[in-house]
Amino acid sequence: HEAVQSGAPLAYMSRVVAAMRDFFFCALAASVAALAPLPAACGVNAWQAGPAAIRVELDRGGKLNALTRPMWEALGAVLDGAGDATLLVTSADAKAFSAGADVRALADRPAAEKRSFLQLEYETLERNPWHLVLALPTPFKRTTPAFRRCQIQPKRCSYGRDRVRARRYETLERLRERQAPTVAVADGLAYGAGAGVFMACAERVVTEKGALAMPECRIGLVPDAGALHFLTAHCEPAVARYLALTGLPLNARDMVDAGLATRYVPRKEGQLEPLYAELAAAPSSSIDAALDRRGAPAPGRLASGLFSDATLASVRAVFGDTGHTAGVAARLEDARTEARRVVGSC
Repeated sequence: HEAVQSGAPLAYMSRVVAAMRDFFFCALAASVAALAPLPAACGVNAWQAGPAAIRVELDRGGKLNALTRPMWEALGAVLDGAGDATLLVTSADAKAFSAGADVRALADRPAAEKRSFLQLEYETLERNPWHLVLALPTPFKRTTPAFRRCQIQPKRCSYGRDRVRARRYETLERLRERQAPTVAVADGLAYGAGAGVFMACAERVVTEKGALAMPECRIGLVPDAGALHFLTAHCEPAVARYLALTGLPLNARDMVDAGLATRYVPRKEGQLEPLYAELAAAPSSSIDAALDRRGAPAPGRLASGLFSDATLASVRAVFGDTGHTAGVAARLEDARTEARRVVGSC
């Protein structure tokens, strides 16, 4: 007030604006001040990338970021200290966001531990059978009792005694439930549990190198790491059933077409690093502008054919409108018989 009466209104306003700016940035910094240092060689790096942003980088040093217990614990620690900051989850590996669980580590364990692991997986299969996917004509709701029993509340599951698995589901649920923005960038493979981390984030960015799959399906295991939820939540029912039963790999264009990726950002056009910088500098409430500015339509050259009219029609014919595996098996057998007839007539 004295400054205004003395004829220096501009200087006064300048000091007010500076004070408000300092308060704003101090408040933003306080939201991430509790981020504790992570253990060395845990496979995850985390740092304050901007006033209201934390960069989380998966980095196992050339092992395709196969997820280990220390990595899950590190991700949990980041969530503990992230406050209301934007989380930007990226990878230091040139080939993968994350290739999933570290099954090679299991291969080196005693036979009894291997049997225990498989027992846990097949107990999950008994509790969460394929009909949970096949019987759902609408997206799998989070309130579905089977989903809440087998996916969201690991401590109540039969495999809750497996600490790694319990930590995995707890971390994925916390990522999925965060009110502050979460952005994952798949500039490479996102397989298995790695797909679970990617899909738990609200904004899911892919580059031309992005790919997603649930390879455990090919050895008879139920899609893991929340896949039953995200497939049925984002894909049409027939496509969700098809992917859950086959584990078919999707490329970047497929992920966008299926609704599994929310943005495509071309790495070769130099858009990725500027995107990281803009997300780090943006307030948590304003990240959409940076994503819109750097995003682009996924190029047609990446299309695999899965979402062509003919292929989609076949997928819907076989995997649509059925409530049990027997119906799918019967339709596949009919399709095989017809294919043999057509080939034999040529």
